[in-house]
Amino acid sequence: MKIHVFRGTEVSRLFMKAASDIVKKSKGPAEFIFHEDLKDDDTDDDPVETTDKEVEDSVRKKGVKLDVLSWETLFGYCENLRTSHKLAGEDYVVYMTAHGNSRNWFSSMDEGGRRNFFIQTSGWHKFVEVESVYPVIYELVTIPLMVEIGGDLNGVVAMAHPSRGCPFDYCKNKSEVLLRLRTADLCQECKNVMAEKGFKPDLARQIFELMDKVRTRVLFRSRLEILQGISPLNVKTKNKRQLVFTGYDVDPADLSPVGMALYLLFLKHPEGISVRYIAKFRDDIRRVYGMFSDDDEEVKIKRVGGLVDGERKALAWNFTQINDAIIHSLGENVAEKYTVFREKRKTIGGALKWAHVIKIDRSLVTISGEPFEIGIRRYFPR
Repeated sequence: MKIHVFRGTEVSRLFMKAASDIVKKSKGPAEFIFHEDLKDDDTDDDPVETTDKEVEDSVRKKGVKLDVLSWETLFGYCENLRTSHKLAGEDYVVYMTAHGNSRNWFSSMDEGGRRNFFIQTSGWHKFVEVESVYPVIYELVTIPLMVEIGGDLNGVVAMAHPSRGCPFDYCKNKSEVLLRLRTADLCQECKNVMAEKGFKPDLARQIFELMDKVRTRVLFRSRLEILQGISPLNVKTKNKRQLVFTGYDVDPADLSPVGMALYLLFLKHPEGISVRYIAKFRDDIRRVYGMFSDDDEEVKIKRVGGLVDGERKALAWNFTQINDAIIHSLGENVAEKYTVFREKRKTIGGALKWAHVIKIDRSLVTISGEPFEIGIRRYFPR
């Protein structure tokens, strides 16, 4: 079973990568194939905005207007992708879009019986307490359930029932979608139909495993601020460049070589650094960046020069990449203790100035398991 996943240009590559990284960890008969189509100025070198929190913010920054599209248009996109990629009729085509649709559904299959689907990536933050990538994954991985049990759209609609925490819930009010994300199961009635249809156990196991990942994340998000204090942070610099939140059961935040160099620099300066004076730290950034990068010296010099001598676009983009990785692990409210952000700080003379800072108490930070004051000297010996 091949499930081909495509994105509209208004959906970021980072969103697709986050979904792909989670879904592809599952093993089973459903093969999820994420396609990357770059169009117009949407190149690999362009900064990308995260859509984990609110897709709408990303779209607005790109200057794209979100429209309400007809189902005919959305499934027309699916059919064009099926044709252009020469996909077999039994293959699934899923189109991810931030645009709304004429029936205000979060997802649907083609009314014409083709294995074409759309999933809306925007608007989830209004109804759920988790990054939008997780409910989108739920919609994606339950597609085989809909087809194998319901058959076509008419069959799925016929099976729809009041909200019970089941994929076949008819969520007349979109806020009811949270119940099925928290449950990650089928109601007994739908389980009976599943058994009658002879649903393949290995496919069921794969789907339930992915649904459980969504459920775990939703529950974690809703409880985190109540059950947890501030987690210690271990900056893992050996073999991998990761921020490990040792007090939370979450994935680490992966950083690029430049991202790690900047993060360590701002950790070293709890008082904050004004980006107006970032050029003063050129040598520090280049040296630490060089410890994590295999680029030749010319590339390193050019890359660091772009950070400290440019119009701050490259620096701002790297801050965004760092913060997006942290937010993806922790969620926006908890992440603010660990992100690089801008606030007013007092100078020695008492004047206020804008500076970029990392808020976490350094006593909670270790670097590759060593106390902060010892570990940081490996990178900034002076």
